[in-house]
Amino acid sequence: MTSITKKIPSNVILLFTILLAVFIVPMSLAGTGIILPAIGQILGEKINIVSLQWVAAAFNLFFASFTLLWGALADQFGRAKTFTIGCLMFAIASVASGLASNGYMLDTARAFAGIGAAAVFACGPAILSNNFSGHALTRAFALFGSVAGTGVAFGPTMAGMLLHIFGWQSVFYTHAIALVLVTVFSLTFKEKHVRPNYHAGFDWLGSALFVVGLFALMFAIVQSSQWGVFSIPIVSILIGVVILFVIFIYREKRYRAPMLHLGILKERVFLAMTLVPVVLAFCYVTIILYLPIYLMSVLQFNPVDAGMAIILLTGPVFVLPFLSSKLIQMGLTPKIIISIAMGFMLLSIFSLQTIHPSSSVLGIAFPMLMGGIAMGLSFGTVDGVALSIIPEEKSGMAAGLLNTFRLGSEAIAITIFASVFTSTLYANLSSVGVTLVGTEHLSAWLNAIAEGHVKVSLNSFRETNIALQQYATQQAIISYDKAFHITLWVMSGIGVILTTWILKLLKSPSRSLKSESVSEPIL
Repeated sequence: MTSITKKIPSNVILLFTILLAVFIVPMSLAGTGIILPAIGQILGEKINIVSLQWVAAAFNLFFASFTLLWGALADQFGRAKTFTIGCLMFAIASVASGLASNGYMLDTARAFAGIGAAAVFACGPAILSNNFSGHALTRAFALFGSVAGTGVAFGPTMAGMLLHIFGWQSVFYTHAIALVLVTVFSLTFKEKHVRPNYHAGFDWLGSALFVVGLFALMFAIVQSSQWGVFSIPIVSILIGVVILFVIFIYREKRYRAPMLHLGILKERVFLAMTLVPVVLAFCYVTIILYLPIYLMSVLQFNPVDAGMAIILLTGPVFVLPFLSSKLIQMGLTPKIIISIAMGFMLLSIFSLQTIHPSSSVLGIAFPMLMGGIAMGLSFGTVDGVALSIIPEEKSGMAAGLLNTFRLGSEAIAITIFASVFTSTLYANLSSVGVTLVGTEHLSAWLNAIAEGHVKVSLNSFRETNIALQQYATQQAIISYDKAFHITLWVMSGIGVILTTWILKLLKSPSRSLKSESVSEPIL
């Protein structure tokens, strides 16, 4: 291994290693859903439906909750070292996931995998920022965005292939093999680390307050759909979250070596970059999740056609980060590129309103391409801009905070989309449903339609005839279409408000927080 690595430039090994890790994380996020039915079938009585749902939820919650902590640890103790430890934890947890014999073991292993994965997105961008500069840094973040997008797009496909050939355990073992390789290569990283000039120890109390508070918030968001937004448990948790974050802010303002320097949020361009992923969460991530169901239920696409159509959304993410990098090298500023991307994103979400039950693939192509272009232009560019204006000694914390915004906003956006959609759908169909299936079966019928089964058979609930079944299907499609479009208006409104804020922040002059000894920001 040593003789091989000596022949390869160190920055090439570093970039390959980080990109491989970056590919595995979104692959793990996006691909897990494909194998859940197989896990439930094979483990049988050893895993219940709640535990099965937490196979994905545990990874997501711990991933989001620990990202900022890893960034702070990286700044304090070394980014290369912290990256290696996180990847090793991710690898061990992936092996444990494959070996799990019941739901509790699998959920626990996936939680630890999420903690390890958080290190990749907290430390990886910081390491790139510390080892590349100028156009090389721009190209590195273009690759970062493209590879991450590839992991999201092809994660389900690769997981499905592994499941079909080797079984569900092979998905986790494949992650582990790749992560072991990442861990080994990361040992060759040279620590380019400017430690903060602090005499106080690490902010363990502040870290605990933040992690517990964010985890509780994410948990409440995930469970709100089952327990009810205004249920006593959810309200109690949210009150606790507010108390924890008030204490956290009080602590961070006064501690000499805080986990989170609240002052970096006063840098207007950095704040704008943290808000860009929030816009994408509401206007892009939710569409990737829910548009395929709309295509299959309302437009009556088959699964293959729906999957092919979604390539219009995901395909540009593979190519456009490189175009963005090239445009920056030609003199176009990242501020302008981000502004253009936000314009395309709003154009996409608004033009989706033109989709109707008789739309063809060509009819939906424009809004989907616009969304893919917006994501492709911003993916990677956002990280590069954000880290280019933050002092090197705080780059881990900055990367952690950026990805905390990214992951947390996705959970919130998905929950809001689901809540608005289901409540609107139920309001439109309840009166019709009572007539068709009766009050005792209304909830089950509405739930089936909300999941996309617009042709659910009335025979499951009562004796019926062809005419009544056709009427029920027609009403389900009309109501599903109406609820989807109303939800799109809500997402569009949130997108407009956030984009307006971002553009206002970007108009202000950038005051780089970097010291003069560090390379110029890529603005």
